[in-house]
Amino acid sequence: MGEQVTDAPAVKLSAGDLLSASIRMTREHIWFLLIISVLLATLYVAGVIPFLGTYIQFFGGIGGVGQPDGAPDFNALNEQLLETIKWAWIFTPITMLAMMAVVVLWIRRLALGPSHMFDGGFLVFLWRSVLCIWRYICAIVLSMAVMLAAMIPVALLFGLIALLRDGGVLAAVAGLVVMMLTLLVYIVAGVGFVLVMVALVISLTATSLDYRLGIIKCARLLKGNWVSVTLAVVALGLALTIVSLLLFAVVLGWGVAGGVSEDGVSTGLIVFVLLVYAIGVAMYGPFGALGVAAFEKLRPDAPNAEAPPA
Repeated sequence: MGEQVTDAPAVKLSAGDLLSASIRMTREHIWFLLIISVLLATLYVAGVIPFLGTYIQFFGGIGGVGQPDGAPDFNALNEQLLETIKWAWIFTPITMLAMMAVVVLWIRRLALGPSHMFDGGFLVFLWRSVLCIWRYICAIVLSMAVMLAAMIPVALLFGLIALLRDGGVLAAVAGLVVMMLTLLVYIVAGVGFVLVMVALVISLTATSLDYRLGIIKCARLLKGNWVSVTLAVVALGLALTIVSLLLFAVVLGWGVAGGVSEDGVSTGLIVFVLLVYAIGVAMYGPFGALGVAAFEKLRPDAPNAEAPPA
């Protein structure tokens, strides 16, 4: 496809409609979502199994677990952790690529159907996944830029307070202003982060469907629909947070009840990590479905039913 963004036709999205479409599509393809989530979680667990014993010993040593004299050999444990970190440099890019491959598969299945998930062959599919990683990195960088920009006034006032540390009332007033600005920074940064994530959801959908639309271009594509799409994303995020916390509580309760052993790498611990990671992966499903529902109306060549206002 490869279409570039121009002024998209005016179309008004509804947060309720987006949420309904997201729930409907997720429900219709729930078994596929669960299968790919478990497969990705299995890949993750297979990569970390050799190091689970080290983690158990390390965190057990911090609490004195299994150490009669209360003096664990942290030198040996640190060496093992360093080896783990070396492996992470290889394992992390692999799991990230696998995660984005799952995202691409999920989005293409929802938008185009099962027969079009691998259109173009394996190399094209791999390239889509790599581009999605790039979109994710750009979103993180943009979020950090928003945070830094919001912190500049606070940093300047901190410098002013340092100069006025003996300034009595003036320094006290400046300190109060800094506190208020710090709160404002958190609010601005939080809102900015959410908006970037909303654009990322649309961008991942567009990239998976072969549209060359980055974060900024997708932000332009959302003009006039920021409120509705953001409300839908936030509402979905809150609902999924509650569901995931409940699921994590069940899994954690099972582990505390005896499913997880502290003696080496037990089957219970492997299953525990597998379930936790699978739940985390599956949580993206409704977000991807929401992105597909929104992009279907917002994409540059969409046959929108509503004409632009005269």
